[in-house]
Amino acid sequence: MSKGTFSRDRMTAASERGRSKGRTRLPLAPARTTYLETLDRELTARGLTLLIHGDREAGGVTGARLWAEHRPAAVLVAADRCPEEAVRLLRQAGVDHVLLEARRPLPYAPTIVVDSLSVAELAAQYLLDRGHQRLACLVPGGDIAELAQDRFNAVAATAGRAGVPVQRVDCALTTDSLAATIDHWRDPEHRPDAVYSYNDEFGLVLIQALADAGLRVPEDIAVIGTDNHPLGAALRPPLTTTYLDPVEGAAAVASSIERLLSGDRLDPDLAEIARPRIITRGSA
Repeated sequence: MSKGTFSRDRMTAASERGRSKGRTRLPLAPARTTYLETLDRELTARGLTLLIHGDREAGGVTGARLWAEHRPAAVLVAADRCPEEAVRLLRQAGVDHVLLEARRPLPYAPTIVVDSLSVAELAAQYLLDRGHQRLACLVPGGDIAELAQDRFNAVAATAGRAGVPVQRVDCALTTDSLAATIDHWRDPEHRPDAVYSYNDEFGLVLIQALADAGLRVPEDIAVIGTDNHPLGAALRPPLTTTYLDPVEGAAAVASSIERLLSGDRLDPDLAEIARPRIITRGSA
């Protein structure tokens, strides 16, 4: 987004999370788009303007200098992109309010707790509670490799506490990338009884690939995704999914920003917005 001049008391700057490292950027997931659209409406209703900083690579002290150039009233940013020295620089530049998104409260700035791995933990626990004892987890590469690895680790840790192994399946968003693995799964001795697909889009591809191989969902292999993608409900069988409510989250963030700008502390009831939910459908 190009630079411009903004009224300081009507400006909230948000830096969108994501890394490209020179690669083609993936479009935002529907849930993230809903979150940003809702946040924009919520802030507008409070007399504030949302600016999404266009550089997804910006972070640290360098990012803080870029964000401060817009003279925002507040900055909302993922904590892994805004360490303590960056918060200090923003405040020195006149940005009095910095709101971080992190998995746990941080001591150097107000924090909205957003546990992005809780959706994977909930999915794994759901499968365990239904008696599944041989799990697999899709682990995409590319731009989402870091989050995919973190979700795999969360699933493996949750299952490991129950003594259940988790097979790692590295893949891309294509049926071809899954073909060798699924061919191996034709043998019941090598087949997991449930798969966490990283997100719903990969779940849709997985279910198609399983159908092409003559494997039934959920009779042969149960599948669960994440994000509550609209297409998941239209699939046959419809996809069971875990998700964080983007509307609820955006409303909580907007309320938190409003409180900070008014000189109040964060509402403890709003400090944790990442309560994962599950929609049970036919795939698991």
